[in-house]
Amino acid sequence: NDAGIPNNDETESLYGGNAAQNDDATAELTPAEMIEANQMMVVFDRQLCFEITYFLMECDFPS
Repeated sequence: NDAGIPNNDETESLYGGNAAQNDDATAELTPAEMIEANQMMVVFDRQLCFEITYFLMECDFPS
């Protein structure tokens, strides 16, 4: 084992779990939870888009 390369115990404590574990947060969601998460993202995206549009309308751009 090279001194510069952490062993499995070190990486587990460093990352709070198995280093080989899937880091995708959606991997453990049920289909219903996935749908709900997607709907929440759509609502968030719409709200963000509205706020950006409103901000741009309020800006006084030089002609």
